[in-house]
Amino acid sequence: MFNAQGSSTNKGVTLRNIAYMRGLRLLLSPLSIIQNAGSVNREKCREHEMQPFWDRVLTAQQQESIGHFYLRGGFDFSRLTARDKVLMKMLKVKLQRTKERTEDEQGMLDAYDTPVDFSDRENIRPLIEFIQK
Repeated sequence: MFNAQGSSTNKGVTLRNIAYMRGLRLLLSPLSIIQNAGSVNREKCREHEMQPFWDRVLTAQQQESIGHFYLRGGFDFSRLTARDKVLMKMLKVKLQRTKERTEDEQGMLDAYDTPVDFSDRENIRPLIEFIQK
């Protein structure tokens, strides 16, 4: 997994040393529930809003050679570890203190009380097609 700066928690692998991975088929897929979480049409994903993320973590050349996909996930507070619950409670307090919330922020707050799942098998079709090439 890579963070927004291109760093990875997996054995020191980063996008900065990607040249050492020549010959490997690579793909990158962030997971999130935030995209459009509070909207009425929760199935629609604003994939075009992911482009700034892709531009930040991948060069133009890397975007051509590395498969990159956005997959929406879910959130169930009750299933988190104790450590993650503490971190998410801090986020919840921050969100609650926000006076003018975005749709996404309100959707995230709502998900603390009602688990959400935006995963859909249909969303993995482009990823499967990439792997089958």
